[in-house]
Amino acid sequence: MSESSSLKSVFSQIRYSLQTDGVQMILGFITSIILVRYLGPEGNGYLTKLTYSGNLILAIASFQFFRGIPYLYEQFGSKATSQWVTWGIMGTILISILIILLDRRSIGFFTFDNFPMLNCLLFIYVLFALGQKCLETYVQVHQSFRKWWTFQWIGNMGKLLITLFIAIKLTALTVNWQFFAGISSYLSGYLILLLIAWFTIHPKLRLGKPGRLFAQQAFHYAGSMWAINLLSILMINLPIWLIESTLAQDNLGVYGLALTLSGIPFTFTLSIKKVLLPYTIRVKHAYDDNCLRVIRIHNSVLLSICVIGGISGFYLLPLMYGSAFKESAVLLPILLVWTYFIGVSTILNTLFEARNELNLILAIYLIITCSILLSLYLFHNGLASIAIIFSANGILMSMLNIYHVVYHTPNKLSQLFLFHKSDYKFNNSPTK
Repeated sequence: MSESSSLKSVFSQIRYSLQTDGVQMILGFITSIILVRYLGPEGNGYLTKLTYSGNLILAIASFQFFRGIPYLYEQFGSKATSQWVTWGIMGTILISILIILLDRRSIGFFTFDNFPMLNCLLFIYVLFALGQKCLETYVQVHQSFRKWWTFQWIGNMGKLLITLFIAIKLTALTVNWQFFAGISSYLSGYLILLLIAWFTIHPKLRLGKPGRLFAQQAFHYAGSMWAINLLSILMINLPIWLIESTLAQDNLGVYGLALTLSGIPFTFTLSIKKVLLPYTIRVKHAYDDNCLRVIRIHNSVLLSICVIGGISGFYLLPLMYGSAFKESAVLLPILLVWTYFIGVSTILNTLFEARNELNLILAIYLIITCSILLSLYLFHNGLASIAIIFSANGILMSMLNIYHVVYHTPNKLSQLFLFHKSDYKFNNSPTK
């Protein structure tokens, strides 16, 4: 495949990946409005805890086995990778059940003591989220982003229609059953998505031992990504836990709104990384011109998105959400600094994830987590200072990752950030 056709293929896949996330955001936003109005504040609180708990259980129980699948598939082939996926799914399910049962009998951090029916939905959510993660990796490996767009469109549209039906027809239910019906409608999108994918793709699970060398590579990759993922969750939640314990509840809502909105541009980074990672693995090295071109375009476009989002959010946010969230308009541009630099770090880490060189990335995450913890403990003084500390550590993380890339690869700083005219011309050329 020529360089031109190869890059056209990459941008074509990126286009479908961005369209997929766009479908999720638009239809998900409409669905959330209907669902939140149907559930009310209390029911939405249950839904928030269910999704937060489910994602955390999955992050712990899965050992992030699915994160290394594109790399392992390229190195060892489909048979050993299918065996790894099979054992990963079985292990995740068993550990998730154990976590839920132990938590149900002890502290109740993940489970619902006053609403036992939701514990069943919690386990179902973990299963569905696991299925979606596995499906995403299949899409990455086989470059099936066009199919992924179709699956997401049907799944999200089905969830919207089911939620709309429940909101119109099932208003006479008792409060608890309304909560159960509303949360079930939220899960319906996952069910539709996975069923369509199952009958379209016909995935095959295989039992067997994938081999010693495979196991060494797989556990090293998965273990490193598991630790990195848990540290990233900890980094995001440290300011939230501090605000929750030291400031009033309304401050948490103000900060939470700004944090949620600042995270939207990061979707752009994740969409590109889904395509860039398997491509970088296939070309066998991280110095490919096409790979660097995608990174430059990402860094330039993400900067534009964050600048425009910060300026528009500063003026429009109080008008959209009311004067009670006026301080969120100040926090949003500050937190978008974090979004940009964490986006740069994430896309640069692709160069090392493609080669299973994760030790230094893990060390950087550990340094930044400790830095955030220490900085918040010593210097926090209100929401603005917390946001500044958070974003400053994002800049530090990005600087460490940039140094990591420049020092350990032949790439120069200009190759990562300076947007070339050739990049612009190609990006405007038609893609199939």
